[in-house]
Amino acid sequence: MILKINDDYRLNTDAMCIMIEKKRVIKENTKHHKAGEEVYNTIGFYGEFEHAYRAMVKHGLLEMLIYLAKKQNTKKLKSLFLVNQHR
Repeated sequence: MILKINDDYRLNTDAMCIMIEKKRVIKENTKHHKAGEEVYNTIGFYGEFEHAYRAMVKHGLLEMLIYLAKKQNTKKLKSLFLVNQHR
């Protein structure tokens, strides 16, 4: 599941971890990307939401997550928070 935090950051989850990703814009054409294309680079992998939460605080993203929680469906957020509790 992908959860947008703000215009530059998002959370991405899979069965094993939660990733914080930061958007960047490609400056020059490369073999895999064209100039101007937006891509996301992973800036951290976390096995538990608590660790991702701490990293978001460190990166100043917590305020955006609270704002997002008020706008989004809380079921989606709860499923993200509990992703690793069902192993």
